[in-house]
Amino acid sequence: MLYSLLIQGVKRKNSSEIKTVITIRERFEEMKDPVQSVVRGLNILEIVAEHNEISLKEISTLSGLNKTTVHRLLSTLIVTGYIEQVANKNGIYRPTYKLFSLGNKKIEHVDSYKIAHRFISELSNTIQATVQLVVEDHTEVVYIDKIDPTNSDSGFILKSQAGKRAPMYCTSVGKVLLSRYPNEKIKEIWEATEIKPLTPKTFINFEAFLEEINLIRSQGYALDLEEKEMSVVCVGCEFYNHKGLVEGAISTSIPIMYFESKADYYIKHVKECAANISKALGYMPS
Repeated sequence: MLYSLLIQGVKRKNSSEIKTVITIRERFEEMKDPVQSVVRGLNILEIVAEHNEISLKEISTLSGLNKTTVHRLLSTLIVTGYIEQVANKNGIYRPTYKLFSLGNKKIEHVDSYKIAHRFISELSNTIQATVQLVVEDHTEVVYIDKIDPTNSDSGFILKSQAGKRAPMYCTSVGKVLLSRYPNEKIKEIWEATEIKPLTPKTFINFEAFLEEINLIRSQGYALDLEEKEMSVVCVGCEFYNHKGLVEGAISTSIPIMYFESKADYYIKHVKECAANISKALGYMPS
């Protein structure tokens, strides 16, 4: 009723006044439902984090919220230390390291990932390539650690960072984690995922994908043969904790022109590293 009266009162006034009324209405809605304001704020935080540097206008477009609402929520995120305005770039925002620090606090309490870090550091320097550690999160994998070889001039460096996500169906680590599930569970995850051909070699047929899963089960590792990115091959292998449960997976990415002649070398070292992590975590294979 109040909204109707406000809108009627400005029918004959200019558009800026109408926008003010709409903003008032949004504030009333958020006062009635504070959860909505939290959801909107978190959505904006995710948008800024994904784009690193982004304008208010772009945030407004991606979030579906008007600029006034976005500006107000950004102000709250700035005050709380999660977002900052970029110096000398008017109207441009970026995430602070507080968000990264918050995520790291979760990882710091998990000793298994600290243990794994040491082993993947050794692997990276041995094979002179980037090595990554992932965990499963619903239909995706999340990269929680990444190590580049110390001699970056001669090694293969993958441009990625901790915190990135990727689908399970087209990554070596995702496929090797899926292979530990029964086929019924794999089908559930497949159907909950947006399956699309990222390259001509991406699996988009479930029956063909299950054949790939069976191969992974028999050989004890997974390959991403240009399924996510052309010209790149990834080798992935899972590791276990003391309870015999899968704790995560590791992978390395190699340009296909170099992988073909040394495939056994890379596969051997990735499998050994995963086995060493499992052993350090107290896993006793049956």
